[in-house]
Amino acid sequence: MANVEQVPHEEAMVREEPLETEQQQQQEEVLEDIGPLEEGAVSVGDGSASGTALEQQEGLEDAMEPSTVDTTHAGCAAEVSVVSGVTLDEAGITQFLEVGDIDEGTQFERDLQQWLALKEEEVKNMAAQLAEVETHRQQQAQEFAAEIEQLKQRHLEEIENALAASTEAQEELNNAEAKYKEELERALAESENKHREEVEAIRAQLEKETEVEGGESSEREGSLIPRLSPQLSPRGQKELRLQRERLSRQHRSELKAQEQKLRGEFALQSEALQSRLEEEFTAKLAEAVTDSALKNAAQVEEISRELRLEKQRAVEELEREQEERHRQEMARLSQERQEAVEACKAELESARAEYQGRISALEEAMGSEHEKGTQSEEDKGEEWKEREETLRGEMEAEDLEQVEEIRQECTRDKEAALETLRMALEGGLQTELRRAQDIHKQALVEQREQLQTDFEGQLLAAHEAIQTLQSELQRAGQREGVNVEEAMAKAAKEQAVKNEEMLREVHHAGVVALEAEREEERGRHQEEVERLREDFDTRLHQELEELTQSHKAEVGLLQQQYETQLDSLTLSHQHNMAQAREAIEKSVDDKNREGVPVSTPAATE
Repeated sequence: MANVEQVPHEEAMVREEPLETEQQQQQEEVLEDIGPLEEGAVSVGDGSASGTALEQQEGLEDAMEPSTVDTTHAGCAAEVSVVSGVTLDEAGITQFLEVGDIDEGTQFERDLQQWLALKEEEVKNMAAQLAEVETHRQQQAQEFAAEIEQLKQRHLEEIENALAASTEAQEELNNAEAKYKEELERALAESENKHREEVEAIRAQLEKETEVEGGESSEREGSLIPRLSPQLSPRGQKELRLQRERLSRQHRSELKAQEQKLRGEFALQSEALQSRLEEEFTAKLAEAVTDSALKNAAQVEEISRELRLEKQRAVEELEREQEERHRQEMARLSQERQEAVEACKAELESARAEYQGRISALEEAMGSEHEKGTQSEEDKGEEWKEREETLRGEMEAEDLEQVEEIRQECTRDKEAALETLRMALEGGLQTELRRAQDIHKQALVEQREQLQTDFEGQLLAAHEAIQTLQSELQRAGQREGVNVEEAMAKAAKEQAVKNEEMLREVHHAGVVALEAEREEERGRHQEEVERLREDFDTRLHQELEELTQSHKAEVGLLQQQYETQLDSLTLSHQHNMAQAREAIEKSVDDKNREGVPVSTPAATE
């Protein structure tokens, strides 16, 4: 058989009780009836044993193909059961001989069951260690996710700092604008004061001149009128009055011309000052906006570069740590596996030596009891055939159950591996996952090569033991006149065909299912990686776009506020000038309507 089920020790004890009773009865019959052993019984028994040994050799050679080696703990259990199958068949050969102390074969089979239970416990321990490794890897994935979250928080804090810097730049612009307003108001006030002083000076000068001229004319008129009034006719008095009015109008027109000249000069000076201040403010505003934009762009670029470097360093450090831990763990597991294999080899050699001693004892007992057998050859052959069919059916059923258990365990291991991969992908560990896969593949290749080497050695040792046993059986058959080779070849051929078909079906189904699962998992992994990359690029682009739009909006708002305030100042200045013009014109008109000469101090005031 290629695989033999590993049954617990208690179940083996229960199944051995009826077998011991039957063996004791047969031993009593052999001791009572001394005679030659029937050729049919020996032929059938030896054929079954040899066929089983050849089956085991072919099944193990098929199982040692690189494409069918299973490196999981379930596969290790199945491969350990291969070696145990060889020993069980040898124990079966011991039962087929049915000569000597049968209790020794039962004790050997019980010891073998205990040895198998120990090996099964070791395989379970190795599976637990692998589970611990997977748990540690998941913890590292969670730690890496926490580090990524910290990097995101740091990125957000730096963006907030950049926004705060933009706010400070806006405050600087506001301060510059307030300073510009103060300078503009101060310049306008100085210009108005200067203009007012000039007007007052001109007005005072005109008043002085008018006062001097008025005094002289008054004196002349005062002296002439009394003297000329009796002498002037009404017509002369009228001409004198008209001349005085003409002089008053001429003086008023000169005042208006001089006032208009002063207003024109003031308007030109105000426009020049306003243009100069506008140019200076525009230049300062453009410089401040440019500096703020360059500063924000540099900050964003620096933040992005630091984030990329931090992420790269974190990933590299995590990869190195993961690789080192995985290497140490694999070295430890490899050493433990090597120790277990060496122990198995030692126990196998000890069991083989013990078995050879029992075979020798059985041969001696068979030689001594050869003349006591009285059972007929046909009855003995039929009995051995029935026992052989029963044992073969039990072993085939056990093989099928073990194959089903191995398949289920492989399915569970695959599901656990897929779940681990999914959790790693959800944490965004693309690089770490690829690295872990490469390390795991390398470890699987090394483990497969090591297992293949170990089991090739075990297979060679088992083959040598089988050849030795075959030689001994042939010698025993020659002594008894039995054709051992024909019976062994026939039984081996039939069983080899059955085992080959069963192994081919199991292997094909397992390979198809494994390839489908690998392809599906590879597609999901690629889709998840692409989605994570697109999400990260989209978030980064959105954040940069929002920051740029916010900066543009702030600059536009500042420009709009400046234009609004400039228009307001211009309108206010124009309104003040219009009010001053209207007040001057109204004052002059009022003086004219009242008939007060403009040249007098009262009219001027």
